[in-house]
Amino acid sequence: MIFEDDWGGESLSGSTLSWKPVEGDGECHNNSDFSAEHLSPTGRKNIELIFGKKADDVVPSDIKAMKRLKFQSDDLFENDNFGLGISDYWRHYLDSYEGLEYLTCLQWLDLGFMTDSRDHRFLSSLSELTYLNLKDFTDFENIDLLTPMSNLETLILPAGFKSIPDLAKLNSLKRIDARGSRSCQIESVLEMPNLETLLIGSYVGVIDSDYQVFLQAEGSDRKFDISLSPGGKYLQLLIPGGSEAFNQELDSEESGIGWSNTEYMIDLVQSIYGLVDDHYDEIVFVGNAEESSASYIGSSNQVSNNIAGLGVPVWSAASCFGSNGNLRGLISLPTKNGLFKEFTYDFDWPSDYDGSLIHESLHLWGGGNLLPRIEQWDGSISIGHWGVASANGILGGFDLNTLETIDDSVYRTAYFDTVGSFGLLPMSPLELYMLGVLPADQLPDTVVFKGVSETNPDHSCEDYGYDSWDGRCFRAEEQYTVSVEDIIQIFGERPHEGEIEVSILVVAVSETPLTGADWSLLDEKIAWNAQTSDNGIKANNVWEASGGKVRFVFPPAGG
Repeated sequence: MIFEDDWGGESLSGSTLSWKPVEGDGECHNNSDFSAEHLSPTGRKNIELIFGKKADDVVPSDIKAMKRLKFQSDDLFENDNFGLGISDYWRHYLDSYEGLEYLTCLQWLDLGFMTDSRDHRFLSSLSELTYLNLKDFTDFENIDLLTPMSNLETLILPAGFKSIPDLAKLNSLKRIDARGSRSCQIESVLEMPNLETLLIGSYVGVIDSDYQVFLQAEGSDRKFDISLSPGGKYLQLLIPGGSEAFNQELDSEESGIGWSNTEYMIDLVQSIYGLVDDHYDEIVFVGNAEESSASYIGSSNQVSNNIAGLGVPVWSAASCFGSNGNLRGLISLPTKNGLFKEFTYDFDWPSDYDGSLIHESLHLWGGGNLLPRIEQWDGSISIGHWGVASANGILGGFDLNTLETIDDSVYRTAYFDTVGSFGLLPMSPLELYMLGVLPADQLPDTVVFKGVSETNPDHSCEDYGYDSWDGRCFRAEEQYTVSVEDIIQIFGERPHEGEIEVSILVVAVSETPLTGADWSLLDEKIAWNAQTSDNGIKANNVWEASGGKVRFVFPPAGG
């Protein structure tokens, strides 16, 4: 779609091409329960930015007149939109979504790159919308929030959008832009009664949709060298360059092979299902290598989710990959050390242990997206990890018992990382809840910070009299708690299962066939991950990390 296409969008100059407000019954402002005296300081600031007047001076006629709104960066305003002028319906980005729920007469909305949290419930109040552009609103997934919009005709979705079948709930839609989306399940959308146009390819310079890649893979003549391991426990994938080629950097697709190429992976996994039964939750590609130049020690790709309440939608792209729905996701570990490794030292120091299989598996259940809002060290919104929050788990976060206030808005904790812990620690309550083995009523509150910034580039506490290795320090504007009730109000409750098994297929990736010693070492590392008793060392496999509630099982590929 280009700017001249008649979707009611904007031209390059910022003016809308064809959109005009719809005349209603004139009562839309009565759906707003706006009251200036009930606004928080942040809500008051947002309302004043939107209306250009004091919040106390905003009256119902202002809400009634607010039909069209787009949020833009400060840079565009400072540079007069690079000489093209500022449209009268443009506003600066807000610090939060607070206050948007009062704009009940809006008919045209473009949220731009505004990102505050994964709590998008304000959208449910905007029932008069006919045009909604969420292209850059990257966290949006919940179509149920749009069901009150009975007049919505044009919907532009962000790349990576997963909930394609749910679009069928919006019967009024005429035009859907779902380019870059994930699901292959588009049949129900094609049957929508008023649908005129569905765009489901790719943006220029942005990823293709999984559906488009699936169609491309169907016409592929690519052949894979896949075989059963001796004894039939695992699969072996032989490719030129081995694990190094398979695990190219995520933004590199020059060779057209490997983990970062979606078409290649869809084609590969479809071929794998020609050899194995469809009863695996995960397919894990393990590089037959001791070292790797990849920037990651593990990477994951969720391809379906059938569990509500995880902060990610119930969705599936499993059919794209040849699964009937059992496949939850794919994991790549560039070396066998990703399964398990012991670190020893030349000096007198106890051994350390590490492995990333548990970490990457947690991403397939939603990861840190279970918390509505988390920040990294620089204040950016964290995705997939616990960030600067008291989750204290395998996906990062600090131990609440070590949190202290050093100075005005400066905090100190024991050493932690925002994106993951080293040493195979126990799972946190949030991670146990996410996996369904901790009941909701046993999940403690989580402390989260807003307006996080660095005290220094190393996040050390040296500036406050501590040694460089003694804890982490950071600044923050606000500290608050997130309860399980907060999580459930936004995402729903994660059903409690008590105990779970995660079924894993292992595919060894190599340039040359694995030797007997290679297979034995892989056996050893897999056995450690599958063990369901005390392993005698301080490192925890998934069974120990979960208190005996979660098991990794490895059914033989050969049946």
